[in-house]
Amino acid sequence: MDYDSILKGRRRNWDPLKPDEVREREKEEVRRKKREEQEKRAMKPGKLGSFSILRQRRREREMAEDMERFRRALWQGGFLMTGFLLLFGSWMAVNAWLDAREQARFEEQFTQYQEIVTGGEKVEDLSNPSAAFATWQGAWVREDIPRVVSLFSPTYFESLTSAGQTRRDLVEEYTRMRQRGLLQNQVDLANSFGNAEVVRAPGRPWGDGDLAIFRSEALLRPGAGPDGVRFIVAFSYDAESGEWRFADMREAPYFNVRWERESQILPVRGGTRAVRYDEDGNRIEN
Repeated sequence: MDYDSILKGRRRNWDPLKPDEVREREKEEVRRKKREEQEKRAMKPGKLGSFSILRQRRREREMAEDMERFRRALWQGGFLMTGFLLLFGSWMAVNAWLDAREQARFEEQFTQYQEIVTGGEKVEDLSNPSAAFATWQGAWVREDIPRVVSLFSPTYFESLTSAGQTRRDLVEEYTRMRQRGLLQNQVDLANSFGNAEVVRAPGRPWGDGDLAIFRSEALLRPGAGPDGVRFIVAFSYDAESGEWRFADMREAPYFNVRWERESQILPVRGGTRAVRYDEDGNRIEN
């Protein structure tokens, strides 16, 4: 082989035969040397844009650091959110369990007091809603007007009377009404509440004005239709005395079972202004 052939062989492009990692390493080395030369030229006095390349490199580093912090924050945020959701779910589950247990205990207690009243015994206890219900029910069945009036909550009493009237005045008024037979409807209703449904059982600790709600079974009454009508009886907690007091009684469609405090109870309106609710507390459009 002559010299020219050897030279031609030496000038042959051998790059395609090199391994990929070798070619990539050589390219990175070329780029590194080029950056170093650009930085040296940029540092020369009088050179236009002497610090432009350095600023660009610094911006690139800052952007990379910001992106890393952002990714780290996303990971930490996701971890915290997962923990929060787990804690929130556990809290909801515990509350649901406590509510169910309170409702069951409430219903059992109510049944026990109803058995006492049905057996003809007198209940005088306002320490819990079920006992207060039995006390109120027994007072009406006995037509013990002074006791009935004494059970009215301050708010309910004020809704029945005008300024200056006392409970004694109301007792005298109710006594006259009983003598004329105008309270027989109340007596009959109290008698019919033996199979009442516990609608709302407030959990402890009780707050001032908290409501306990009971709903009667369907009662057949004139004008009520073949399905009858149900009634709501509500009691409220008086924090000052630590007692449960009678707060309201009305036909069920006019009482919102979502009311949780006595202050939410609205007066009954008649005619086209009446506001009605279904058994779940959803408003029924007239």
